[in-house]
Amino acid sequence: MNHEIKQYRVKSEQPTLVRWIVLILLLWLFALIQAAFLSYVPLFGATIELTAAFVLLIAWKRGPLVGGILGMIGGCLLDALMGQRISLLALILFGLGVYAALAAKRLFDRPLSYLLMTLPAYVILGVWRAISMAKFSHVFAVIFVGILASLIVYFPTLVKYFRRKS
Repeated sequence: MNHEIKQYRVKSEQPTLVRWIVLILLLWLFALIQAAFLSYVPLFGATIELTAAFVLLIAWKRGPLVGGILGMIGGCLLDALMGQRISLLALILFGLGVYAALAAKRLFDRPLSYLLMTLPAYVILGVWRAISMAKFSHVFAVIFVGILASLIVYFPTLVKYFRRKS
């Protein structure tokens, strides 16, 4: 019996031009869904952060360079699609992308470790959203819907993980 720990995370491979285009189009799609639809259907007063969840997942899988760049692009896309001027969101998502990639080096690629990694990211994002909205209770709503968004984005990986187990 083989007792090695299997890592399903792709670490060293950097995306090609076609993969960059696909990642940016997916990021644009998630930002568009978040800005056009989910911002009008808040859960507990917070929007489901699909863009942040996608940046965290790609950074978890691809590394700090890809995560940071996608975070910066995602923050600018959200600001543009929401009709806001450039805010700190691009820098926050950049930092979250780098954080997720660095956490991925230390944690195993398991669903629970991924969700635990996203918790501090959503606390930071929730504090920033609460300060910008001047509502402290908004932090808990952002954390809850952030974890929900991570489950939505991570669902295909969960299915693949449990298929490999059986």
